[in-house]
Amino acid sequence: ADDNADMRAYLTRLLSPYYAVTAVGDGAAALSAARADPPDLLLTDVMMPELDGFALLTALRADPALATLPAVVLSARAGQEAAAEGLAAGADDYLVKPFTTADLLARVRSTIALFALRSEEARWRRSLVASLQDGFFVVDAAGRVVEINDAFTAIFGYGPDGLPYPQPHPWWPDPSTDAPGYARVTAALAEIRESGRGIRSIQRWR
Repeated sequence: ADDNADMRAYLTRLLSPYYAVTAVGDGAAALSAARADPPDLLLTDVMMPELDGFALLTALRADPALATLPAVVLSARAGQEAAAEGLAAGADDYLVKPFTTADLLARVRSTIALFALRSEEARWRRSLVASLQDGFFVVDAAGRVVEINDAFTAIFGYGPDGLPYPQPHPWWPDPSTDAPGYARVTAALAEIRESGRGIRSIQRWR
């Protein structure tokens, strides 16, 4: 994604011998193309009309289907502060223009390879959690349940389509009719947040 036609043509020429390349002129078009056919990697400029590079990254990270899409920012802004801003926006790498062909290809290859490794680890972890007999859940720093396994759904009847489940979670005991149960649940979640461990068995507080 780059609003400069010459840069789009240059990037396409460099990458097309190794990858299938889709070139678009702004962030909005990139977001639309990614949603229609998710790519293996996004290369994006920062300053673009319609939707700039940082806003594009924010939109991608907010979309569950594209949140983990690897992205490399290409920018004329040099320096640690500019790079830090790009990484904070959700970029996996930051490359300053002008760049060499070797540098660009190396960044693209390494970013794609790292994403493939992370994806394999994530698949292994999901398989492991799904195979557990106990109901397991993952809670973020705000107390929202952001991941569950099949046993959790079998126990409570709440599936992954409803994620994230904010507090108070819909399966919690009613504090007006089951105050002790409600207290046990809130205490268990407080323990999770304090310990820093995001996965616990439901049997610990049932």
